[in-house]
Amino acid sequence: MKNFISILFFLTSYCAFAQTDWIVFNTSNSGIPHNVVEDITIDASGNTWVATYGGVGKFDGSNWTVFNTSNTIMPSNVCYSIKADADTIWIGTVFGLVKFDGTTWTNYPYGYVLSMGFEANGTKWFGGYQTGLVKYDGTTWTSYNSSNSILSDSTYYSVAIDSDNNKWFASVEGVFKFDDIDWTRFYTVNSDLPGDVIFSLSIDANDTKWLSIAELGIGQFDGVTWTGYDTLNSDMPENYVNAEIAFDDNGDKWIGTSTKGLTFFDDATWTTFNTGNSGIPSNNLLDVVVDAVDNKWIGTYGSGLAVYRENGVILYIKSIEETKGDRLFDHVPNPSHDLTTISYALLSCSDVEVTVIDGYGKHVADLVHEDQCAGSYSFPFQTNNLSPGVYSCVLKTETSRMAKKLIIY
Repeated sequence: MKNFISILFFLTSYCAFAQTDWIVFNTSNSGIPHNVVEDITIDASGNTWVATYGGVGKFDGSNWTVFNTSNTIMPSNVCYSIKADADTIWIGTVFGLVKFDGTTWTNYPYGYVLSMGFEANGTKWFGGYQTGLVKYDGTTWTSYNSSNSILSDSTYYSVAIDSDNNKWFASVEGVFKFDDIDWTRFYTVNSDLPGDVIFSLSIDANDTKWLSIAELGIGQFDGVTWTGYDTLNSDMPENYVNAEIAFDDNGDKWIGTSTKGLTFFDDATWTTFNTGNSGIPSNNLLDVVVDAVDNKWIGTYGSGLAVYRENGVILYIKSIEETKGDRLFDHVPNPSHDLTTISYALLSCSDVEVTVIDGYGKHVADLVHEDQCAGSYSFPFQTNNLSPGVYSCVLKTETSRMAKKLIIY
């Protein structure tokens, strides 16, 4: 049996192991702005951002920072969506869209944003409540409706982009796909989709689409075949799913239901965590996100934010060493064009795996180093065969894991 131990390393932060599998943040025990958490995103520095009915909260692993109408130009405190583009945060409120780049706030007049999807080239898509779809390329805003597409000014609950850069939209009229030229609609008339009101759509690392269908469970589409799961043909605890389905590194599904808690599906077995058998504070879930260290961040309706990780939640804690520039896991240069050097240090003997993951969640490089002793290590990594974009460089052992942003131009 190999002796696996944690790696000591510092990026912009380091991992601190909590002594519990569940942690709950609410307005009574933390600085989170509200107990209704509609949406969650993780930025490139590992900070967790939440969209709530009381504004936006940023959690750095130790402290909460609140952004709302009292200290920003946000047009409303009621926020329905949030998404990180590296360290720039986009926020959808009931009265408008807001961008925050860490220094400057910018308002856009497009309102009631429910969903967002970002292409690798920086083009952004926003889905609204009864306002249709809008594309923003950094300069021009383009609306899609019945005049220039097969869409109507309907409601779009999810935007997802696959590895071929096809855009997928979950709507009250089925699922729409756009390949930048043609539009395709999937609904009960022309497919085996169980229902037409789609509350969420997510795409896994194999480009399989996972949908939640109003009161009809969830659907899976592999590009050819539609498969449905509900309480009659599976161990799903209920058929009503609000949250976009999240995926961990193993490809397992994490499903937030409306009244029955959090369900885990590994393609064979269904396991449900609820208020009766776990530390989850509510069975009414609005969002689930899996971060780089396998924490599941769970937004609830009225009970705050829950975090779950088997064998202990890992939070990001700012370190004193950060200010000294002490980097024991790094890659230089970053950004990189042709070559970067990855370096790390071990306190004791361990196997090490370094993985480079693209923006779609696919592994583009897997580098395994077995039976390494305590000491410092570095090795070159060729980047000239990768497309320009933002990647994650992940360092892990059996007991610890950390990701750092790698930019290739």
